[in-house]
Amino acid sequence: SLTDPAHPAHEGIRAYTERLHEIFEAELENLGHHDPAGGADQILVLIDGILTVGAIRPESHPARSVRPLVEHILEMQSTPQ
Repeated sequence: SLTDPAHPAHEGIRAYTERLHEIFEAELENLGHHDPAGGADQILVLIDGILTVGAIRPESHPARSVRPLVEHILEMQSTPQ
C-alpha cells in the first residue's frame, strides 16, 4: 500500500523532491539569496501546498495565491533574517 514507507513510489517522490530542491537552491544562489537552501525548502513547502489545495479545491487557483509568497522569498536576496 502507498502508506507503507517501503513502497517504491516513495523513492521516486524523494528523488524528485531532492532534484527540485537542488534546482531551486542553485537558482537562489545565482540570485544572491542569503540562504539558498532555506529558500529552496520554503518553495518546496509552497509547492506541496499548491498540489494539495489544487487537488482538493482546484477552483481556488492556489498557484496564483502563492505567487506573492514566492516573490517574497526571491526578494530576500542579500538580507539576512
